Amino acid sequence: NRVAYNAPSDKTSDAIDVAWAKLLDAEKERGKAVRDNMFKFITKSEASVPKEKLDEFAEAFKHFDTDKDGFLNPVEFKAALSAIGIPFKDEDAFTATFTKVSEGGANINKD
Repeated sequence: NRVAYNAPSDKTSDAIDVAWAKLLDAEKERGKAVRDNMFKFITKSEASVPKEKLDEFAEAFKHFDTDKDGFLNPVEFKAALSAIGIPFKDEDAFTATFTKVSEGGANINKD
């Protein structure tokens, strides 16, 4: 005594495909907006950091500066972030982060 399912006439497979494509596009736009704005709330400012912490940062920087040139290149920076558990969705996301942190430069210095 089951009643057959009658799909709504306004919900064709083409309409569902179009709605799904719009949803995917909206999610891509939201993801891009999140990535583009993830560092906007961070600003550089002068702060008082204890000498022990500065020494600790310098040691960590030296550890990841494998070519000992005083800078972190993209490979060294990615290794440092991986070591502290910061993953990236893809290479474009990493490149955007590196560009922001390096202020457009080819390397990051410890200052």
